[in-house]
Amino acid sequence: MQISNVTELNSTADRAEPTAASLGQQDFLRMLIAQLENQDPLNPQEATEFSAQLAQFSSLEQEIAMRTSLEQISTAIAGGDKSTAINLIGRDVLAESAQFELNGGGATLHYDLAGPSDTTVLEIRDARGALVHSSDLGPGSGGPAEFQWDGAGLSGIPLPSGVYNFEVLAVADLVPVSTTTLIEGRVSGADVSSGIPTLRVGDVVIPLANILEVRGTSDRTGASL
Repeated sequence: MQISNVTELNSTADRAEPTAASLGQQDFLRMLIAQLENQDPLNPQEATEFSAQLAQFSSLEQEIAMRTSLEQISTAIAGGDKSTAINLIGRDVLAESAQFELNGGGATLHYDLAGPSDTTVLEIRDARGALVHSSDLGPGSGGPAEFQWDGAGLSGIPLPSGVYNFEVLAVADLVPVSTTTLIEGRVSGADVSSGIPTLRVGDVVIPLANILEVRGTSDRTGASL
């Protein structure tokens, strides 16, 4: 019986205090084998204790397999997202966004009401958050709608081109109605350098996950994402 090996093993365990979570599969298996080979014949390991260690080893195997599968799935999804983002360049899309671009004096703002409203108010703010326009749209029927803004501020003077934010506030029976603000336009570029691919519609940057629909063009058909 190799007492020196047992002493060395115990000494190493005292120093490092490894756990099943920090050990690799082969490391854990080697420790089990060493423990069996060097146990005291006069005081063998209890069957229940050995069964518990085997269960721990099985759990470690499952954890390693699950971690490997998740990494493979994550890699596949990331690669697919990048490919999708690049393929959307030049396509017309509809996406969730509170931002829009004012360019050339006017803009069409899209929104979607979750249900009918008694009162609907649309507010537009500049990049600093200052209110530059407010319109009372009256009752809303619910569903998709749009508002044509002439690009004029509260004073009636046309505002400079740039990126603005808008919000639609709707109420029915004194209860707020959920509203989604949307942007519609052609994708001019994509950034896949980070973990979250983004698309550019004019000067507005949109996460790929915000795309709701890909609109048809002259040689392609529309598709929902």
